[in-house]
Amino acid sequence: SCADDPTPLDPMVVAKRAALLCQAAETTATDEQKRHLTYVIGTEVPVPGGEASAINAVHVTREQDAA
Repeated sequence: SCADDPTPLDPMVVAKRAALLCQAAETTATDEQKRHLTYVIGTEVPVPGGEASAINAVHVTREQDAA
């Protein structure tokens, strides 16, 4: 979430923001940079700024969660 966004943020808003970020990266990257672009897809990615507490287990994204 950013600034005064609600927590948790609606998954559609998260997806739209991620798509815009990917589009910006791919549009501005040089050909050399594009060869090195890597995307991490899934809900197990830590929140921006890192976790506030120790993580004992990771919830692996289910197919239906990513659909």
